[in-house]
Amino acid sequence: MRFLFFTGARPSEAIGLQWKHITESVIRFRQAVVVSKQGLVLKEGLKTQRKRDFPITPEVKVILEDIKSETIDPEAFIFRSPRGKFIDQHNFANRPWQAIMAKSGIPYRKSYQCRHTFISLCVEAHINSTALPLAHAKACPDAGREQVPR
Repeated sequence: MRFLFFTGARPSEAIGLQWKHITESVIRFRQAVVVSKQGLVLKEGLKTQRKRDFPITPEVKVILEDIKSETIDPEAFIFRSPRGKFIDQHNFANRPWQAIMAKSGIPYRKSYQCRHTFISLCVEAHINSTALPLAHAKACPDAGREQVPR
């Protein structure tokens, strides 16, 4: 969950990340796990664009280091189910996510809203959309501009 809050990534993009997409300084979003008639499938490209690069901040670096094993298979998915498969976003939303919200005393909201929280924090920090990786410029084109209410 911390990864979603600190990157603003869509859950489907985080689930589709493999270690080969991580460099020393950048996360290369190139694919997403989506629901199809065949179940969960890996799809090339993202929801609104083909690819997106996101800088690895100190907070994100710590998150990745915490989950990285000593030996890394570049093809391995970073976030996996307990059985080593894709995380099913629907199951996640109905089980761990609801428990996290309840334990934190936060009214239920969709995990996708982590993306909105990330953008709001950027606006609050006066980071404008040109400074954000183009990741979120479409989602919040006025981020940091004077007309955005504070």
